[in-house]
Amino acid sequence: MIKVDFNNQKVNLFNIATFAYSKNIEHSLLLREAFNQEALSTDDNKLLLNFIESTKDKKNIKSQLYQDAFAAFIIGEKFDKTFLEFGATNGLDLSNSYMLEKSLGWKGTLSEPSTQWHDDLRKNRPFSDIITDCIWSESGKVLDFFISDVGVLSTLDVFKESDKLSMPGNTNARIKNGKNIFVKTISLNDVIQKNFKGKTPSYISVDTEGSEYQILSAFDFSRFRPVFFTVEHNFTNQQEKIDNLMLSNDYVRILKNITTFDGWYVSAEALTQIKDNIY
Repeated sequence: MIKVDFNNQKVNLFNIATFAYSKNIEHSLLLREAFNQEALSTDDNKLLLNFIESTKDKKNIKSQLYQDAFAAFIIGEKFDKTFLEFGATNGLDLSNSYMLEKSLGWKGTLSEPSTQWHDDLRKNRPFSDIITDCIWSESGKVLDFFISDVGVLSTLDVFKESDKLSMPGNTNARIKNGKNIFVKTISLNDVIQKNFKGKTPSYISVDTEGSEYQILSAFDFSRFRPVFFTVEHNFTNQQEKIDNLMLSNDYVRILKNITTFDGWYVSAEALTQIKDNIY
């Protein structure tokens, strides 16, 4: 049994995951220890504790702050085990869907417009559908895309300094070296229509280094109702816009104070079902 003293310091899920990876500590044990010491807490500790308990049997966790494990917890056996993840990079490192597919039998689609990742993505995720078009607010456009030498930071050129104020280290690393290419776009609505035959995936992971709000603002929430979204915001002014957009479409942001640079949203109707089984 591990014993980590958190010294009355508050931590978040990113802190826990990073420490667990670096010290090769079982994630569930470290999460439980942080919870027991009240270092990890939120406004819904019942939900948090149930999530922590669900991680005991989770193998191959790859995400930065347990997006994959939380998706597995929220979806459980109640909803379809389907995912859409973009941008997926190499489909392995920091992946929000690898564990779901590898260990839990989920099926889904990965989107990654940056050519620097395509060979590794196909190699690492041979059982996933792969889209190399750039997901955007509308289909059929040709846009300028910046491929950063720091590949995980690549993005549409217009957004390459989107986190300059909130996370300047990201911006500086992104723009230090890179090149531009042209990419074709496809809307999120069209991805679901084409790759999921119009049936909504249960979990959508959105990480596009700045264009998240623009993509979601064109999404047809009345037609498609994913159970769970994780949306990177990097603390930019887009965070409030994303929050308001999701709220206006009847999604509830959860665990806000411990998900750091991500916003996690569960449909109100699904969250009611989930909580009926917890409380």
